[in-house]
Amino acid sequence: MLAMIPLSRSVFWGPMAVAIMGGLVIATALTLLFLPALYAAWFRVKAPAAGGAVLAR
Repeated sequence: MLAMIPLSRSVFWGPMAVAIMGGLVIATALTLLFLPALYAAWFRVKAPAAGGAVLAR
């Protein structure tokens, strides 16, 4: 994304650089925020029990 900053000042390539930077920001936000929430909802991930279950004997 930082490589697009010098390109964004250009009259010809500026709009494309801004669109690429915006797409990268939105894609990163969706990957970090939306996908983990979707995974938890899809597979019904639950918090561990408060009792502390023994996993290995």
